[in-house]
Amino acid sequence: MRLFTAALLLWAFACAQIAVATPDSPDDPSTKIPNCALKCVAELLSSTTSMTCVGLDCVCNDPALEAKSEACVLSACTLLESLNVKRFTEKACGRVPRDKSTAYDYINIVSGTVGALIVLIRVVYKRFFSYAAKLDSGDWVILSSLILGIPSTIINSVGLTPNGLGKDVWAVPPGQLPKFALFFYLQEIIYFVLTTTIKVSLALFYLTIFPSSSVRRVLWMTIAANLVLGVAFLFTGIFQCTPVNFYWDQYGGQTQGHCVNINMVAWVNGALNVAMDVWMLSIPVTQLRKLKINRRKKIAVAIMFLTGAVATVVSILRLQSLVSFANSKNPTWDQWTTAFWSTLEVNIGSICTSLPTLRVMFSRAIAVGMGRSRYTMTTDSPSMPSVATKGIRDSVSVVTMQAHASHRQSNLRPEQATELSRIDETRSQRMSQSSRSRISEEIKRHPGHDDSSSDGEDCERRTSEDVSSKIGLAIS
Repeated sequence: MRLFTAALLLWAFACAQIAVATPDSPDDPSTKIPNCALKCVAELLSSTTSMTCVGLDCVCNDPALEAKSEACVLSACTLLESLNVKRFTEKACGRVPRDKSTAYDYINIVSGTVGALIVLIRVVYKRFFSYAAKLDSGDWVILSSLILGIPSTIINSVGLTPNGLGKDVWAVPPGQLPKFALFFYLQEIIYFVLTTTIKVSLALFYLTIFPSSSVRRVLWMTIAANLVLGVAFLFTGIFQCTPVNFYWDQYGGQTQGHCVNINMVAWVNGALNVAMDVWMLSIPVTQLRKLKINRRKKIAVAIMFLTGAVATVVSILRLQSLVSFANSKNPTWDQWTTAFWSTLEVNIGSICTSLPTLRVMFSRAIAVGMGRSRYTMTTDSPSMPSVATKGIRDSVSVVTMQAHASHRQSNLRPEQATELSRIDETRSQRMSQSSRSRISEEIKRHPGHDDSSSDGEDCERRTSEDVSSKIGLAIS
């Protein structure tokens, strides 16, 4: 009994010191310790067998005692009361609030802008500069992610960070917490949609590359699984609390409502995202061994596909940030990590999905430049004309001569036109025979430069499954 009385006196002394140390308005609820917390800490102190601290030292300098008291307060008080106790205690202990909102703004704006530009470049190139000059289904899906991604980047910068993301909760005015929770709720919904559209877009791109019926069946099943999971998590995210507005109004003092185990939902979603990423990376990689291309090309194609592993690594890092996602005593600070990795995940995913198109763009630009250079060297060098060039020149001469003959015949009498036609026909036959003889001599003289043989070899090479060429054809 005496120990219990001493504990109460000790807690009262600590409360008095805290009240003196916190010169806020006495009418502000955040400056008062609620009764639920007083009872909780008093019970905790009464159960302690030895006391080596006095006053604020017990509250501020004993991590074990603080952790136990916080757990007790969370179970005995409402969310708003618990946050007020945390704010009250941290201010009284003189702890300087942390702030890393600027770092989040930087990564959000940079990654969001780069991701949006790359997707936009992909869409513009496919629509106006590719051979097909149209968008396929994968392009339309990734375009929908861009339409959602831009508002997401804006919400992060004008909704989350101004209302406390990246700051300790005791440094955030209580009136801003419901706004913070509302914007975070919106970002959860957008996240579920974006991760789904990005994966579906990648699977649709694979469909344009791999013609095997078995692989295509696997890809269609993968798309269906992504859509089913996406819709399931979307509805779970929207209706995770009853009523829906309880998600953010609980930070304003509302007590009538309840939510599902949000931590479990976040963990299941994160784990399935990682598993799906690994599965979708394995599909193109397993197909490489079946291709009749050299090792260097296989490595190059594998590297291009494995750039998607960057997004998988980010998904794994995001998964570990969900440990205290919904049970945080400092939500504006702790949820910074989740928001950080979620933002990177969707933006890097958009970039990786669009990289094959960028690769084809740059490869084609380089090829066009080199092709023009080679064409100039070939046509401008009279001493080294190819057999094909000579044949083409002779053919052009014959066609030109026939055109001139037709023009002349239109101005002659019938008997003159007949004679001229006979002469021109004889001349063209001689030129054709001369051209064939010249080609035969060149082939005998330079057997390594046989254009007809080279063309045959090219046809054989094109019949093999060269993924690099197929990717270029599919994207262009």
